[in-house]
Amino acid sequence: MNKRANLYLNIYELIAFLLALTCIGLSITLKELPYEIPFILKSSSLFIGTFFGILFLLIEIILFLLMKARFKVIYIIYILLDIGIGVFINSKYSFYGIIVFFLFSILKNIIRIRFVNNIYVPKRFQNYCKIFNITIDDFKKKKEKKEEIPEKSIKIKVSENTIKTKATKKKKNQSKNKIHSNLRTKES
Repeated sequence: MNKRANLYLNIYELIAFLLALTCIGLSITLKELPYEIPFILKSSSLFIGTFFGILFLLIEIILFLLMKARFKVIYIIYILLDIGIGVFINSKYSFYGIIVFFLFSILKNIIRIRFVNNIYVPKRFQNYCKIFNITIDDFKKKKEKKEEIPEKSIKIKVSENTIKTKATKKKKNQSKNKIHSNLRTKES
């Protein structure tokens, strides 16, 4: 799974979670009020809250399916811990369980975004993208500019002709020196 898709899914999940809680809480509050409120307002807030609740669950299921096996177990333990702490705090202080669920959701999203390469199987995400014909490009990677280091050594180009001519001149000089040295030895 690429980082952009994971970031978008986690943001949409958090927004859906907040809207579902808000709309369902609003519908409950509207039903408890003593004066008459239009039925359309009550039912529409419940319908919108239910829609965003289902959207939240669908995103959770998609992200759960893309996880590696050992992270699925850790995720289930995390959700059970979230529910347990939320129910315990809600039994002590009314309506504080929602804050606990919200904080656990934010923490879960941060962990998912931070460790996206470790948690998810990339081939599963690519297979789902092919099945549903979805393309989500990852963030562009920054290219590091390499600093040009000045060279300390000096390169001199020497053609092959100059090397050969110097070698032949040396050979001629050496052969002349040998002849002269041989003559000297014979003379002595």
